[in-house]
Amino acid sequence: MGERESFGAWLGRRTHQVLERLTAAKTHLWILRRQVRTGAVDPEAAQAHIDQADRQIEDAAAAVEELRQQTERVPESG
Repeated sequence: MGERESFGAWLGRRTHQVLERLTAAKTHLWILRRQVRTGAVDPEAAQAHIDQADRQIEDAAAAVEELRQQTERVPESG
């Protein structure tokens, strides 16, 4: 989070990034399921899709952990 960036703007940006990563992972898994159902996927291609979804989920988990750490540092208002 930059000095000039407000916490709200940073939080909104990071939340959007997490949602993008999770959506991308779901998309890759949907593609894989469709290809498996039609018999159009070989094991190497299936593994490539699974690996890509795993990376996207790991990226989302890291972003969530960063959000958690940042929100713990924000003093409560009121």
